[in-house]
Amino acid sequence: MMMARLKQEQLIDGQLHPSVLEQLALEYILRKHCEKLKIASVTFKQVDTDEDGIINHEQLYVFVEKLNIKGEIDADELTQLLDPFSTNCITFSQLVEKVQKMPNFKEVFA
Repeated sequence: MMMARLKQEQLIDGQLHPSVLEQLALEYILRKHCEKLKIASVTFKQVDTDEDGIINHEQLYVFVEKLNIKGEIDADELTQLLDPFSTNCITFSQLVEKVQKMPNFKEVFA
């Protein structure tokens, strides 16, 4: 599909110019990232039953289970990471911010 968008001048001797290839790769990565965030956002809204934009620890466990989050972190570790002061309040932005900083981020929403 992406190849169909390419123009003849973007090809050098029938090969993609490196900058075009880089742009295509970045577009693909961004699209995949947005898809994963959309899935996470929809799931967060499903779990946030009172629709206040905040989930508690119990709802976080359901979130982790629904997304089948993979990797080395489990729900208890994620809860501690997201809510270190045990306020029992976790927002979607907190969730995304913390998960993106995790070393195994690529596997978390795989």
